[in-house]
Amino acid sequence: MSSPDPAKIEKYPEGLREEWTGEATVSAWRKWQAPLAAFTREATQALLQAAQLRPGMRVRDIASNLYDGSAISMPLEIVVGTGIRA
Repeated sequence: MSSPDPAKIEKYPEGLREEWTGEATVSAWRKWQAPLAAFTREATQALLQAAQLRPGMRVRDIASNLYDGSAISMPLEIVVGTGIRA
């Protein structure tokens, strides 16, 4: 197995940023976000109830991508990590 190429590692975050902010990706998310969120709303609510979250708790949102604010009935501090350096 060969060692990772440092030049490729450096370029990776920028490639992700370009991929996720490109016109085709943004357009697809605008089209499908609401239907997908509606489809997964009940599962999201069940998971949030099972987590027994309380006001003041910190929540790490790990790649859910279908954020639907209507599933959360209390103010939470949501910490989002994208893996992409700003």
